Amino acid sequence: MSESHASAPLTGLLQRLGRRGPRGPKVLVVTDAAAALPADFVDTYAEHLHVVGMPVTIGDRTYVEEFDDVGQQLSLGLAMGLPVSTSRVPPGQMLKVLDAAAQAGFDDAVIIALSSSLSGTVDSARWAAERAVLPTHVIDSLSAGLGQGFAVMAATELAQRRAPLQDILAAARTGDRSRIWLCVPSLDRLRKGGRISGTASFMGTLLNVKPLLGLTPDGRVVPLERVRSLPRAVERMVELAQGVVGPDPERVRVGVHHFGAPDLAADLAEKVRGWSSHEPVVTAAPPVLAAHTGAGLTALVVRNEPVS
Repeated sequence: MSESHASAPLTGLLQRLGRRGPRGPKVLVVTDAAAALPADFVDTYAEHLHVVGMPVTIGDRTYVEEFDDVGQQLSLGLAMGLPVSTSRVPPGQMLKVLDAAAQAGFDDAVIIALSSSLSGTVDSARWAAERAVLPTHVIDSLSAGLGQGFAVMAATELAQRRAPLQDILAAARTGDRSRIWLCVPSLDRLRKGGRISGTASFMGTLLNVKPLLGLTPDGRVVPLERVRSLPRAVERMVELAQGVVGPDPERVRVGVHHFGAPDLAADLAEKVRGWSSHEPVVTAAPPVLAAHTGAGLTALVVRNEPVS
């Protein structure tokens, strides 16, 4: 990747951040691509939000979402049986974002990173925060996908309104308000990436089942159940999720992810639509996560908003 190529998003960031806003504290929320934020949200809140791409290596080439169509390349690579791996956000790239924000006149930055149990990105963020001129607060989301993303969205909305820093930080720390369930075709990719135990993978293959997984409160992926068919796996995800939905639809947010299964994701979103007064958020699974699950991933996220 050339220096001129890599600097283009940072130039755009400086241009966006340099706009004059109302007086008061200016806080930039920074996250990584694993948050799976809807594109329209990123566009709407671009002045106070920056999403850093995460490298995905497919075969002998490395792709980054800020510059490449990683989802398409990943689909092709998996279909061809190419080796796939992922990397944390480079510390230097994170530092460049913070330096750009400082030049734009921001008072603080809040970094909300993919769970430290799944990635070293939080370590990159801490390294950059120690060296940045801009006061920077690093939050381990203890989550992934929209579990992380909903916390990012809450913090960003407050940043856009020039809320006090302490309120933004409180919102940024609510990744644990979300529960996540995943159905994957096989545990092999998770085992190869070190995200789950080899024993669980062997049992899933041996029994020819659809593994149902979940995220623990500390952000680890664990097997929950072995289900005999994909339709039953989706039904079981809905049953488990419904058990944690809060009583107030205004305080419930629901998200659906998929990788190579848009019709299944649409059906799942329809099944859970009545749980929340908000429209379900449906996004493709971020490539940095899909690389460890393979095609056919379906995930359901339920967040109960904290009482203010």
